[in-house]
Amino acid sequence: ATHWSTVNAALTARGVAKEIMYFVQDFEPAFAPMGTEYVLAENTYRLGLYHVTSGPWCEVMLRRDFQAAADHFQFPVDRSIYYPRARTKANKNLVFFAKPEMPRRCFELGIMALREFHRMRPDVEIVMFGSKNASKQSYDFPVTIREVLPTLDDLAQMYSDGDAGLVFSTTNPSLIPYEMMACGLPVIDLARGDNAVNYAGRTDIALLADPQPKRMAEEIAELMGNPAELADRREKGLAFVDSFPSEEGMARRIESLIVSRL
Repeated sequence: ATHWSTVNAALTARGVAKEIMYFVQDFEPAFAPMGTEYVLAENTYRLGLYHVTSGPWCEVMLRRDFQAAADHFQFPVDRSIYYPRARTKANKNLVFFAKPEMPRRCFELGIMALREFHRMRPDVEIVMFGSKNASKQSYDFPVTIREVLPTLDDLAQMYSDGDAGLVFSTTNPSLIPYEMMACGLPVIDLARGDNAVNYAGRTDIALLADPQPKRMAEEIAELMGNPAELADRREKGLAFVDSFPSEEGMARRIESLIVSRL
């Protein structure tokens, strides 16, 4: 099973399959408002299936809140693309992964914080990327919108040219914060729930910022004004993702979990 809505279809094979396994990429109940769909999605974690999760956060939640069997694989990083490149951009800039169409990316929250941040640090360029929908919004502070970059090399160069990367995902991280770190870009994420689990349980790698927009802006401004802390988080981010697998390493881990379960 993959998305929660596929679990019932998978369960129809129980009579012929040795094991039904559930690949969990996000905490999917949170894709819906609290209501029927939320509860039905939650119910799929209570069926006694074995869960293989993307990253450790969902594993922690499934084990703790649903007493479910679960193991995780670590996100892969393609080091042939994501590595620190020579900087080509001189001015200070903050890179924001801006996806207005995806609620879990907290676009509006980011805009509220960045509006305050710009008032404090008007010298820092705010660069938005990740979606063509960002350019359809209106802003009352200056932004540079790069939408979807032409190539992955362009993306890695943008990360290498940045001073910090602001990226949220409230249902599970994507590859983006780790790819940022692999390029030497310090990451800013939300201090919310168990989010530190996604950074080895530590708060000295990514800056886990207060989710209140004004306080978040203050914390970002403090970080951007502290070259020593930026350098420290850059080095710790690089060291952290150095242990991450390649795509083949990730696949081998999933294979080993399946074989062990069987």
